[in-house]
Amino acid sequence: MPGGSNLSAIKSYLSKSWGIGTQCADGVLLLGTTMEPVKRLGSEAEAKTWLDGAVALYAQRSGTSLPSAPSSGPGGGGGGGGAVMNSEEFLKFQAEQHQFATQQIELHSHCLKKDSRAGDLKYDAEKANSLNLQARLDAISHEHGDFHVDGTLPVSDALKARQFDSTWNWAQQDTLLMWYDIIHGKLTTVDCEITARCIDVLNPADPDLYQFMQYSVDTCDPTPGENYALAKQFGQQLIENCREVVNSAPLYKDGMSIRINSHVAPLTSQQ
Repeated sequence: MPGGSNLSAIKSYLSKSWGIGTQCADGVLLLGTTMEPVKRLGSEAEAKTWLDGAVALYAQRSGTSLPSAPSSGPGGGGGGGGAVMNSEEFLKFQAEQHQFATQQIELHSHCLKKDSRAGDLKYDAEKANSLNLQARLDAISHEHGDFHVDGTLPVSDALKARQFDSTWNWAQQDTLLMWYDIIHGKLTTVDCEITARCIDVLNPADPDLYQFMQYSVDTCDPTPGENYALAKQFGQQLIENCREVVNSAPLYKDGMSIRINSHVAPLTSQQ
């Protein structure tokens, strides 16, 4: 093609001179790739003459009737008036070109061993799946109501995540059991069993644990009886032991995790 005959200029010429739309112009150019000229097109007039021949052959093979070719003036382009088509003829022509372009696409897809309907098939499958899921959700909402459905939606947030494990829970329970055993007079002296229970509390101790214990100690009134004063004293001592070991790593021996071997203050009755 001579200089200036780019794709935009060619499609503009086909549109103005022949009333051919973008998709049909692609069909003409595709057919033109099989019509190699005998020599290089040296001027714009030669290029337009070659394009007119491609349009005529395209119309012949596609069975489309086109208006007569534009007259070539000194400039090699169309005359003062372009091709004229009424709307009915243009729509018919456009439909025929679309059909021809579709046939070309199907032909190339077959050569490439690709199914041009693959995208539509996937869309239909996803649409059917979406409708099925929506129908199930509607059935649940109809049966239980929107309040139940909204209540079962996840509300968790990674930033609000908090870890609870059995060790953490048992440590709090053990402290409460020892606390009330002292208040009710069931625990008055420290023996091997009580020492083991204290170690079970100290080993998983963390700041949350002794803060939890500190609240009970601070709110305990020692005046109702000696057991309350003893519980307050023992509880404070256990808190201090937790503070001492909270930053130390656990020790493992015989399959058991033992973090401390520190001395637990004796628990003696003031009676």
